[in-house]
Amino acid sequence: RTDIQAQLVLEFGCGLGGLGLFCVKLGAACAILTDREPSILQLAARSASLNGAAGSRCDFVAADFTRGKAPWRAGIFDLAVASDVLFLDRQAKPLLATLEAIAEGDPHRGAACRAGQPFRAVLGHEVRRAVYRGSDGAPR
Repeated sequence: RTDIQAQLVLEFGCGLGGLGLFCVKLGAACAILTDREPSILQLAARSASLNGAAGSRCDFVAADFTRGKAPWRAGIFDLAVASDVLFLDRQAKPLLATLEAIAEGDPHRGAACRAGQPFRAVLGHEVRRAVYRGSDGAPR
């Protein structure tokens, strides 16, 4: 069990925001929910509002981890979370690169160090039935 009280959480590929909103409900100081689709972020913001998690404890940012570059400085976040965001094998390396970019390289600095814990990332993935995709990623 991970205690996330007062921690700053970053969610990748938030969809409707269930995971990030759950972190807020568990006591995270703030959750930044990201998705590459602005229309999906609007749905996540609506979900936050309906679940009483909107306001100063949630923010929504259009960001695409598959680019392999994080728009944030290292050491800001305590915890990164994602669930079912790897739809293609080739997305794993950019996700890892993004996680490495936001993790603080110096263990004596950064948000997680202030809490006495290292930066952590929790990823959930369910293997689903095979979907055959072409080289462009489109289902066949």
